[in-house]
Amino acid sequence: CFNTQFLRIQKGWDWIAGNRSFVDPVSILGATQVAAGDTKASTDPADRHIDMEKMGPAKYWPDYLACFHPGILPQDSDDIGAMVVMEEFYKVYWKNQPSVCRADRSYNAQA
Repeated sequence: CFNTQFLRIQKGWDWIAGNRSFVDPVSILGATQVAAGDTKASTDPADRHIDMEKMGPAKYWPDYLACFHPGILPQDSDDIGAMVVMEEFYKVYWKNQPSVCRADRSYNAQA
């Protein structure tokens, strides 16, 4: 199951973050499963985990890209794999980077 590979990637990222001061620990495990309504997955920061019995939903992980990658189509929708993944990444990481992502989301040069 590919979920095992995601767990290995996360374990590697956690190790790097624990051993390199310039790397922040972050996890987006379970994001697409939760977005699809899988109640056995969780994005709760205190209990983040994948539903190991299911793959990520085909809706968010289509096979038209010829690789295992979050979907990018249709481009006029926020309900696609890439947007679900990036929104979760924003929630767990980028929103906590005030010099990069201001809370008011205004990005003018006067900041």
